[in-house]
Parts: sequence; C-alpha cells; structure tokens
Amino acid sequence: MYICTAQQMRELDAYTIEYGGLNELLLMEIAGNAVSHALIHNDLTRDAIITIVCGAGNNGGDGFVIARRLKEMGYNCSLFLAYEPQHLKGVAAQHFTIYNKNFPNDWQLCDQQLTRLKQQLGESTYIIDCLLGTGLEGELRLYEETLIQCINDATAYKIAVDLPSGLHATNGRIPTIAVHAKKTYTLAAPKTGFFLQQGPAVIGEWHCLNISVKIAAHAKLGMDLPQVIDDKLVSSGIPYRPADGHKGVFGYSWIIAGSSKYIGAAVFCSNAAFQTGCGIVELTTTSAIHIAIASQSPDILLTSYDEALEIPNKANVIAFGPGLGREKPTLHQAILQKITALNHPLIIDADGLYYATNMQEQLKKRSAPTILTPHPGEMAMLLKRSIDEVENNRFGVAKELAKRYDAFVLYKGHRTIITAPNGQQWLCPIGDDALGRGGTGDVLTGLLTSLLAQGSQPMAAMQVAVYIHAAAASEVGKRTGNYKMTAWQLIDALAIKLGQYIR
Repeated sequence: MYICTAQQMRELDAYTIEYGGLNELLLMEIAGNAVSHALIHNDLTRDAIITIVCGAGNNGGDGFVIARRLKEMGYNCSLFLAYEPQHLKGVAAQHFTIYNKNFPNDWQLCDQQLTRLKQQLGESTYIIDCLLGTGLEGELRLYEETLIQCINDATAYKIAVDLPSGLHATNGRIPTIAVHAKKTYTLAAPKTGFFLQQGPAVIGEWHCLNISVKIAAHAKLGMDLPQVIDDKLVSSGIPYRPADGHKGVFGYSWIIAGSSKYIGAAVFCSNAAFQTGCGIVELTTTSAIHIAIASQSPDILLTSYDEALEIPNKANVIAFGPGLGREKPTLHQAILQKITALNHPLIIDADGLYYATNMQEQLKKRSAPTILTPHPGEMAMLLKRSIDEVENNRFGVAKELAKRYDAFVLYKGHRTIITAPNGQQWLCPIGDDALGRGGTGDVLTGLLTSLLAQGSQPMAAMQVAVYIHAAAASEVGKRTGNYKMTAWQLIDALAIKLGQYIR
C-alpha cells in the first residue's frame, strides 16, 4: 500500500479523471459509496443516530454522497452544512444539489452560535467528519476551530472521512485543533500526515478504501511513493528455517557493544539475536563486564575489545554500537575502521553512529550493505541539523542520509521509516509508547542482526524487524501495561511473534 502527500493525491486524482474514464462527479460518487458501504458493514447499527458535518470543498461533497446513501438505506441521518449552499465549491455543489433533489430541505445550516449542531451532536451515536479533509492549508478559521471543538466535545463515536479535519494531510501537524477520530476511512491511499508529528494521535484506527484512483500511475508521474509494511510482507520476509538445520546454517552474528556503564545494551542486543534464531552470537565488549554477562547469558560467546583488533572473525553479519559510550574513542574508532573493511553486512547503531560521522567516505565505498539505525537525536547529529528540523521532514532526511552514506537507513520513531540507498522507502504503521524505554532499541538491533545472519536481505530484514519489534511490544504492553514493559519481556515475546508470522 502506497502513502501519498496531499499534492500527490491531487495529481493522481487528476490523472485518473483524464485517463481513467471517470469525471470528477463520478469519482466523488464512488468515494462516497465506498465510505457508506464501509460504515454500514463495519460500524452502524440500525438504531444509530448519525450526524454528518460537511464543509464547502470535496470532503463535504463526499459527505453529501454518504448522507444520501445512508438515508436511501433507511438510516437516521442528519446533515449539517458548515457554510451556506452558495459557498459550496465545484462538484461538491453538484452533489449537494443531487442530495437536495432526493431529500428536499432535509439538511440544516450551522448557525453562528452552533446551537442546533451542539444539540444534535449531543443526541448522536455517530458523527461523520466531512468538514475539511485534505483541504487544510495554513491556519484554521476561528469558526472552523469552534466547529471541531463541538465535535470533540460530543461523546458520540467519531469517524473521519479521508483524514480528521484540522490535521495537515502531508506533514501531520495540527495548527490549532483537530477532530479526534476513533476511526478514519481514507480514500485511495493513506496520507503521509497519518504517520508524522501529531497524526497518529488523532486518526484512530484507519482503513484505506479503493475508489478507482490509479495509484499505480505514480511512477509515470515521477512520484517515488513510500509504502506501508503489512502482515503479508512480514510473513514473506522471515527467513526459512530448514527442519534439519544446525547452528552453522542459522548464521553467526558478531555484536560489538557495551561498556561498564551500559552493560544492559550488550546483554539485550546479544540475547535478542540469540533468542530469535541466530545460530551463534559472539559479543565483543569490555572485559570488565564479562563475568556479569556470562553469569546470565552463557549462550553468548565473549571476546574483549582488544581482541577485536587482532582476531579474524567468522561472522556473516556485524552490529556495532549499542552502549559503547564515548570514553574510548581511539579504540572504538579503530574497531570501526577494521570492520568497515570487512565484506559483511554492517549495522551501526547508537554510539556507533557517533564514530561513523568520521567515516562517511569509507562507509560509502563499502561493497557489503551498511545499515544505519538513528533515532531523531542521532539523525540530527549525523546531518548536523536540529531535532525539530529532522522530525519535521522524516521521509526527506531519511532519504538524504541514505544517499549521503550509500546505506540503508532505519529511522526510528513512533512510525519508523526504512530507506534503501536507491531512495525506496517503507513505513511501519504500528508501535506505541511501550517502546519508550531504555534497552528496546538494543533489542531491535539484535533482532535485525539475527535476521540478516539467517539469510534475509537488508530491506526484508528491516521490514520484518521493525514490524515484529513493534507488534511484540504492543502485545507485552497489553499484558503488563506500557509503563512497566522491560527489555527482557520484549525479547521473550519476539520469538513467539515471529512464529505467528511464519507461513
């Protein structure tokens, strides 16, 4: 499933109208029919009291079609217009005329005090938001803010059409206020704003409806659209485990991590790799913590940082960085120099990214894949920007970093974005605050290392890792509460979650 900005969606709509045999009136009819069908089959009860609030643009036009279809099916549906009919635009005006011919004067105008609307919303069981959609540009009018506040104040179940009014479709910002939807039926493709900034907080559960827009034409139009990771993609990306396999078949991970201060990073990363199927895991860390690690993780091979400079390694994937600290820059920089020259996939995470800033050209020249896994603060460091700057352009900066290092980039966040060196992007649509704990990022690096060691290609490994990591955390959070999930609990859940996705 592709993700579009508001402008890209307008261009794809225009292409569909010009080359797809549909006019704008019919396309809006299809959109309204799709939403009304979804509402009837998924949401509405026969005794539901439904209020549809419509603006003056295309989102309002969709609402007029929805209202007409629901009333034709016998539902108790009230239509409220935010603006006088003479202010309706384009085909929205035509669909209002069609509605009014079928149900003459069966609509109400929102008065300036919104008295009638507030009363109706208070009596409603469902509110359908068709006020603004993707049409928001700049700031809301005070009147629109008041309308949205009325909708939010009501206790009814709120469903947004295309996206919640007040949310910017492209950047996910909410300038002042947005409808807090329980569910969003988006048309043709989810919008980038669903996954950025404040978007995830207001869209609720979302579903994408096919309305015959030619999304596949994006390449012809010069668009490079991100895609959403889904269950099917995850299932197809999990490496095959033959029944007669042995530890040599299931890969050898070399993890270079940890310090006296950050013992947990080394423990969590290496255990996540081992407990998700990697045949052999070797952990190179400071010798001062070997006994502590060996006592609780006897499955992990242990070597010291000094040995990493001398001993050739048999690993087929390397992870560098979790919990290294910055107290031994000369040693750690020398290790990174050595492993950069090896012809193995290399994951650079956490403090490893600090050392990578000095090796951009060497990393760019590697023949084997490099994967960088920054969180927003690390992305800001790598690109020498502020955190606000990188977070305001998550898709863009991920592409920039991938190009700068000729690397795969896993840009962590509430909705993690993964990017290939050629600019192809995928987004993980799940994840919550259960992952907002120290150690969970180290677990992700361990899982990613394990998948690569077992034979996954870099993009497939990243897709599976971020999705399984988020899904497992959500499941643990439901049992324990998001406040108290630990990295150990997350590790235990990973293998179970992987098993659920194996075909």
